[in-house]
Amino acid sequence: MGIGELYVTKDTSLVLAAYGLGSCVGVSVYDPAIKAGGLAHVLLPSSAQANQETSGNRFADVAVPSLVQKLLDLGAKRKHLICKIAGGAQTLVVPGHSNGFRIGERNVEAVREALRILGIVPSALDTGGSRGRTVRLFMDTGKVFVRIVGKEDVEL
Repeated sequence: MGIGELYVTKDTSLVLAAYGLGSCVGVSVYDPAIKAGGLAHVLLPSSAQANQETSGNRFADVAVPSLVQKLLDLGAKRKHLICKIAGGAQTLVVPGHSNGFRIGERNVEAVREALRILGIVPSALDTGGSRGRTVRLFMDTGKVFVRIVGKEDVEL
Protein backbone atom coordinates (compact mmCIF):
# COMPACT_ATOMS: atom_id res chain seq x y z
CA MET A 1 0.00 0.00 0.00
CA GLY A 2 1.16 3.48 -0.77
CA ILE A 3 1.59 6.63 1.26
CA GLY A 4 -1.71 7.95 2.55
CA GLU A 5 -3.59 4.75 1.74
CA LEU A 6 -5.57 2.51 4.01
CA TYR A 7 -7.10 -0.86 3.39
CA VAL A 8 -9.46 -3.08 5.37
CA THR A 9 -10.46 -6.66 4.65
CA LYS A 10 -11.79 -9.94 5.98
CA ASP A 11 -9.82 -11.90 3.38
CA THR A 12 -7.59 -14.20 5.44
CA SER A 13 -5.42 -15.04 2.43
CA LEU A 14 -4.00 -11.51 2.35
CA VAL A 15 -0.97 -9.90 3.92
CA LEU A 16 -1.33 -6.13 4.19
CA ALA A 17 1.94 -4.20 4.01
CA ALA A 18 3.16 -0.64 4.32
CA TYR A 19 6.61 -0.31 2.82
CA GLY A 20 9.20 2.36 3.33
CA LEU A 21 7.94 3.85 6.58
CA GLY A 22 10.46 6.53 7.44
CA SER A 23 8.79 9.32 9.37
CA CYS A 24 5.44 7.82 8.31
CA VAL A 25 3.52 5.56 10.70
CA GLY A 26 1.86 2.24 9.90
CA VAL A 27 -1.29 1.69 11.95
CA SER A 28 -2.58 -1.89 12.13
CA VAL A 29 -5.98 -2.70 13.63
CA TYR A 30 -7.36 -6.24 13.84
CA ASP A 31 -10.46 -7.94 15.26
CA PRO A 32 -9.54 -11.59 15.95
CA ALA A 33 -13.16 -12.58 16.57
CA ILE A 34 -14.09 -12.06 12.91
CA LYS A 35 -10.59 -11.93 11.38
CA ALA A 36 -11.11 -8.44 10.01
CA GLY A 37 -8.20 -6.08 9.88
CA GLY A 38 -6.75 -3.06 8.27
CA LEU A 39 -3.63 -1.03 7.83
CA ALA A 40 -3.11 2.70 7.28
CA HIS A 41 0.06 4.41 6.03
CA VAL A 42 0.02 7.80 7.77
CA LEU A 43 2.18 10.56 6.27
CA LEU A 44 1.46 13.63 8.40
CA PRO A 45 -0.06 14.43 11.80
CA SER A 46 -2.86 16.88 11.01
CA SER A 47 -5.21 17.70 8.17
CA ALA A 48 -5.71 21.25 9.52
CA GLN A 49 -3.48 22.83 6.87
CA ALA A 50 -4.40 20.45 4.03
CA ASN A 51 -5.93 21.63 0.79
CA GLN A 52 -8.99 20.06 -0.82
CA GLU A 53 -6.91 18.05 -3.30
CA THR A 54 -4.88 16.25 -0.64
CA SER A 55 -6.06 12.81 0.44
CA GLY A 56 -7.38 12.93 3.99
CA ASN A 57 -6.02 9.46 4.66
CA ARG A 58 -2.52 10.90 4.60
CA PHE A 59 -3.20 12.49 7.98
CA ALA A 60 -3.37 10.77 11.39
CA ASP A 61 -6.45 12.73 12.48
CA VAL A 62 -8.39 11.47 9.45
CA ALA A 63 -6.84 8.06 8.69
CA VAL A 64 -7.11 6.53 12.16
CA PRO A 65 -10.84 7.21 12.67
CA SER A 66 -11.51 6.18 9.06
CA LEU A 67 -9.62 2.89 9.51
CA VAL A 68 -11.53 2.06 12.69
CA GLN A 69 -14.90 3.01 11.17
CA LYS A 70 -14.30 0.87 8.08
CA LEU A 71 -13.55 -2.10 10.34
CA LEU A 72 -16.70 -1.47 12.38
CA ASP A 73 -18.61 -1.35 9.09
CA LEU A 74 -17.24 -4.85 8.32
CA GLY A 75 -18.70 -6.09 11.60
CA ALA A 76 -15.72 -5.65 13.93
CA LYS A 77 -16.41 -4.79 17.56
CA ARG A 78 -14.46 -1.94 19.15
CA LYS A 79 -13.86 -4.03 22.31
CA HIS A 80 -12.09 -6.71 20.23
CA LEU A 81 -9.76 -4.38 18.30
CA ILE A 82 -6.03 -4.93 18.64
CA CYS A 83 -3.90 -2.04 17.44
CA LYS A 84 -0.17 -1.99 16.75
CA ILE A 85 1.85 0.89 15.35
CA ALA A 86 5.28 1.18 13.79
CA GLY A 87 7.34 3.89 12.15
CA GLY A 88 7.87 7.51 13.04
CA ALA A 89 11.62 7.53 12.56
CA GLN A 90 13.69 10.70 12.47
CA THR A 91 15.02 10.16 8.95
CA LEU A 92 15.47 13.80 7.97
CA VAL A 93 18.37 15.40 9.77
CA VAL A 94 19.06 19.05 9.08
CA PRO A 95 22.67 20.06 9.76
CA GLY A 96 22.89 22.47 12.68
CA HIS A 97 19.47 21.47 14.07
CA SER A 98 19.50 18.86 16.81
CA ASN A 99 15.90 17.71 16.41
CA GLY A 100 15.10 18.62 12.82
CA PHE A 101 11.41 18.83 12.08
CA ARG A 102 10.50 15.98 14.48
CA ILE A 103 7.91 14.85 11.91
CA GLY A 104 8.26 11.18 12.85
CA GLU A 105 7.74 11.92 16.53
CA ARG A 106 4.83 14.23 15.74
CA ASN A 107 3.24 11.52 13.56
CA VAL A 108 3.45 8.99 16.39
CA GLU A 109 1.97 11.49 18.85
CA ALA A 110 -0.90 12.28 16.47
CA VAL A 111 -1.67 8.60 15.82
CA ARG A 112 -1.68 7.87 19.55
CA GLU A 113 -3.97 10.86 20.20
CA ALA A 114 -6.40 9.79 17.47
CA LEU A 115 -6.47 6.30 19.00
CA ARG A 116 -6.95 7.73 22.50
CA ILE A 117 -9.97 9.70 21.32
CA LEU A 118 -11.42 6.44 19.99
CA GLY A 119 -10.69 4.64 23.27
CA ILE A 120 -8.05 2.37 21.73
CA VAL A 121 -4.69 1.72 23.39
CA PRO A 122 -2.00 0.23 21.14
CA SER A 123 -0.90 -3.19 22.38
CA ALA A 124 2.53 -2.85 20.75
CA LEU A 125 4.70 -0.13 19.28
CA ASP A 126 7.94 -0.02 17.32
CA THR A 127 8.55 3.68 16.78
CA GLY A 128 11.30 6.26 16.65
CA GLY A 129 14.93 5.76 15.86
CA SER A 130 16.52 6.81 12.61
CA ARG A 131 15.90 3.85 10.28
CA GLY A 132 12.99 3.10 7.99
CA ARG A 133 10.63 0.18 8.47
CA THR A 134 8.21 -2.08 6.68
CA VAL A 135 5.15 -3.35 8.54
CA ARG A 136 3.06 -6.38 7.55
CA LEU A 137 -0.29 -7.57 8.93
CA PHE A 138 -1.08 -11.24 8.32
CA MET A 139 -4.84 -11.46 8.00
CA ASP A 140 -5.08 -15.17 8.85
CA THR A 141 -3.53 -14.73 12.30
CA GLY A 142 -3.56 -11.00 13.01
CA LYS A 143 0.18 -11.10 13.61
CA VAL A 144 2.13 -7.97 12.77
CA PHE A 145 5.78 -8.07 11.76
CA VAL A 146 8.15 -5.14 11.42
CA ARG A 147 11.39 -5.09 9.50
CA ILE A 148 13.83 -2.27 10.17
CA VAL A 149 16.20 -1.64 7.29
CA GLY A 150 19.18 -3.95 7.64
CA LYS A 151 17.60 -6.16 10.33
CA GLU A 152 15.42 -9.27 10.60
CA ASP A 153 11.62 -9.27 10.97
CA VAL A 154 10.35 -8.78 14.51
CA GLU A 155 6.83 -9.63 15.64
CA LEU A 156 5.03 -6.84 17.47
